[in-house]
Amino acid sequence: MNEIIIGLVILAAFAAYTVYRRFKAGTFIANDTMFSQAGVVVYFKKGIIQVKGKEFNINVVTNIFTEPPPRNQSMAYDCVLSLNDFILPEHRIRFVNEKNANQFMQRLCTAIEKAGGPVFR
Repeated sequence: MNEIIIGLVILAAFAAYTVYRRFKAGTFIANDTMFSQAGVVVYFKKGIIQVKGKEFNINVVTNIFTEPPPRNQSMAYDCVLSLNDFILPEHRIRFVNEKNANQFMQRLCTAIEKAGGPVFR
């Protein structure tokens, strides 16, 4: 009986953490030197994008798009960042809805352009 309760507590904690991360992904920081949201950081003057703690020249970004959830599954949308890199060619950022994913994509496109990278329109 105790094992079941412990398992349910762990499952509830994991679910709460997942929901928290998805809502937190909507908050961003933007100033004169950088843009940061959902684990992606763009440094304007350096011309660098940081994804999953790894830094790239801003020109390695090849595409940005949003992807709807698979049919009859979660409501979460992915914003997909394609990089010209063998180790991390695609980076997915999950958002709770389409609006948040599209807003992130627009902000990231603006940040990449401001850092001297390619223009995505």
